[in-house]
Amino acid sequence: MLFFIVADIFLVAISIWLAFLLRFDGKIPLQYDPYIIRIIVLAVIFIIPVFYFQKLYSFSWSYVSTSELVSLFRATTIAFTFLSIAIFVSKYFPHFLNFPRSVIFISYGLFFIFASAIRFSKRVYLHSTGLKRATSKEKTLIVGAGDVGEQILRNILSSKTNYYFPIGFVDDSPMKKGVKIHGLN
Repeated sequence: MLFFIVADIFLVAISIWLAFLLRFDGKIPLQYDPYIIRIIVLAVIFIIPVFYFQKLYSFSWSYVSTSELVSLFRATTIAFTFLSIAIFVSKYFPHFLNFPRSVIFISYGLFFIFASAIRFSKRVYLHSTGLKRATSKEKTLIVGAGDVGEQILRNILSSKTNYYFPIGFVDDSPMKKGVKIHGLN
């Protein structure tokens, strides 16, 4: 949990700084220097609690899936909406006066991409190291390419102590011929 909180703080800072750099083609005007830190702090104040209450710090990222990606998207959207409202009503940029609004959208997109990447990287790493350990495992065909076959494959791939290396599916349905499930035919 602590790793992802620290990572999110770092990613917020990088996202906002990169957003300013992208917006101003690599040369941020000096007038924005004092505000970048304030916006980063404000973003952290919104993102960490929203992510916490959306339970993004309380499940195993080894088994991350599309439902967690949807939760991440929802939480990021909520946090950046609060950030936008806070900037809008602030005394520094009342009603976004002299504030590049595109920075909010750019940093939103960058943060979502970075936060997704860091969370999915653990699953990708575990998947790739599992494939390297497969040389000593028994090659296995899974009978049935439906929901149960997909669940069996997912359990085999996620288990650290399995004895099987899935190489493909066998199914009597011509509709499922050539269809890939988690990279297997």
